Amino acid sequence: MQMNDKRVLYELDFNARASLKELGKRLRMSKGNLAYNIKRLEKSGIIKSYYMVPDTTKMGLTSYKMMVKYQNITSRIEERMLSELKKAKEVGWIAKCEGAYDLVFICWVKTPFEFERFLTRFMNSYSQYFYLRDIVILTENHACRKSYLVEEDVDKEEVFYKGEPKNICDETDIAIIDALAKNAKESNVDIAEIIGLTPEAVVYRIKQLRKKGIIATFRPRIDLGKLGYRYYNVMFRLRSTSILPQFFAYMGARKSISYYARYLGNYDVGIDIEIESPEKFRGLIDEIRGKFGEHIINYDYILIYEELKITY
Repeated sequence: MQMNDKRVLYELDFNARASLKELGKRLRMSKGNLAYNIKRLEKSGIIKSYYMVPDTTKMGLTSYKMMVKYQNITSRIEERMLSELKKAKEVGWIAKCEGAYDLVFICWVKTPFEFERFLTRFMNSYSQYFYLRDIVILTENHACRKSYLVEEDVDKEEVFYKGEPKNICDETDIAIIDALAKNAKESNVDIAEIIGLTPEAVVYRIKQLRKKGIIATFRPRIDLGKLGYRYYNVMFRLRSTSILPQFFAYMGARKSISYYARYLGNYDVGIDIEIESPEKFRGLIDEIRGKFGEHIINYDYILIYEELKITY
């Protein structure tokens, strides 16, 4: 991959709905060359799709993350289970992985009872195939810009949510968010046709959703394997959560850490690492242990090798 391609991906990250004119100015590229490069990245599968990152707490939603280790499961049963999860309205993110767990997914729901109903249906169908399952609630989540794509030092931008869920959206807001959740680059004209507004009204609504922080950003979904990166999720148990401000400040400054989150449940903290090799991953973990080892009880990790669903 050319360095120029990584720069294009970096500029699209956190700004995927920006105009070609705006992106071209940042990249010092003509609109034609930029459009060609983006199409090439899409055609090659490096850019798989585009997704919106909302502040789910402002939509009145709580995030439940479920992690499963299999036993006695066949390919046919796994395929059927994953197909059902993809269709489930409660489930917004699904990933196949290896390591401490084989499957991870996140549910965004309004109440614990809504999650309980989903979980009961799911476990009634498939619990016999699970050797282990854990659930955590994400009470604070930070999404970081992929600053490792560029060689120079840059400010590591992030968007995050935390706090109690409180819905501040109306029905029209939700309809726009739903359209953007399916395709973050959906045109304003097409969204207007879907929900029955004028394109100008859609533009205004999206600006207001951004201004209120309900929509945090728009990102490309990147095939990290084709970039030569591996995707790890590491989950820590801490002796005390009083260390979290220092822990989070440290994670936020590391280029290869793309997400870090506070958990309520069997783990206290989770971080996502996008890095070139197992050796570099091990080096980063050793670095974290060297700095915070006295505060860490233990940790587990997974290698995520396929994301099956990203939507909100």
